[in-house]
Amino acid sequence: MASIIAPIQSALRNAFPAQPTGFALPGAPVRPSFDAYAVASLVASLSQALQQMSQAWGSLAGQTPAPALSTPAPAAPVAPAAAPAPSPANKSSLEAIGRYTQATDSAGNVNATLIGGDARRTIVNSYASEFYAGTGTSDANLIAQAQDALYQDLNGNDPKARGAATFALVASRFKNAGGNYDNNQIKAVLQATDNGDLMGGTVGITDVETLGAVANAIKRGTLKLSQLYDPATGKDMLGGNSVAQADKGKYDDAIAKITSGDLNTDISGGAGEQAGNAGNAGNAGNAGNAGAGAGGNAAGLNTSSAASRKPVSNENSGGFIGGAAF
Repeated sequence: MASIIAPIQSALRNAFPAQPTGFALPGAPVRPSFDAYAVASLVASLSQALQQMSQAWGSLAGQTPAPALSTPAPAAPVAPAAAPAPSPANKSSLEAIGRYTQATDSAGNVNATLIGGDARRTIVNSYASEFYAGTGTSDANLIAQAQDALYQDLNGNDPKARGAATFALVASRFKNAGGNYDNNQIKAVLQATDNGDLMGGTVGITDVETLGAVANAIKRGTLKLSQLYDPATGKDMLGGNSVAQADKGKYDDAIAKITSGDLNTDISGGAGEQAGNAGNAGNAGNAGNAGAGAGGNAAGLNTSSAASRKPVSNENSGGFIGGAAF
């Protein structure tokens, strides 16, 4: 530090010399009190000293002087987390779908033991895909193509398409647990929401066509899920029960399982509700009617044998006997 201060003191003395004390003798030369050259020398000395001090402080800190601060770039906005949905990993393979079609008889009954591992997931995916195709079919390739479309919608950005795919999976999960829809009431809701163009075929009678029409209406934006089912009351927009009131617990369970990506666990008990289909031991529930021409139920998970869920006339009962269709 002394080596830095000494040149500054010398430059100051040269720039501003001491004046003589007392009175000057007559005729003695007067030395000016300001020397421009010395001042310039002072400025140079000061600049050099400041540079040396900066270097000295940098050495003491163990680093070079910090550069000038700059304004940090604003952080990129964080996108909100997407709602949970089953991932493509939950899809069933073409081989598994093939076993599903082979395990389904002409009446629409499914022998789960012929499907093997992940039987419930295969049944739920396959039956939901039949809803999406709008028809019951034994063509494994057609079911697989419908499944691809379903999962593309489920994981896409269109909220209407996501709603349609979610509904198809919930409906399949619900039917597999033994839950019942009232297809005539669903038809009334579709008519009340200007979806009369979807009333062809067996809509209002069979599950595949009726629930397929619902998925179609939701996807195109002419029906909302809340118009078919109010989670608070279990009622539809007309005050009726498109979802059987006794099966509200199962339906709520089906919604919860699908939105969490669970296609495997048994929900036949249904949120404290009675299990249903009590006389059908080992049956995890009906997956619904197999569609036009089949006249049967597509997929109950029975670990022992194919349980009969063939629909009987609904003229007087308001629904298929045995909890088959609604």
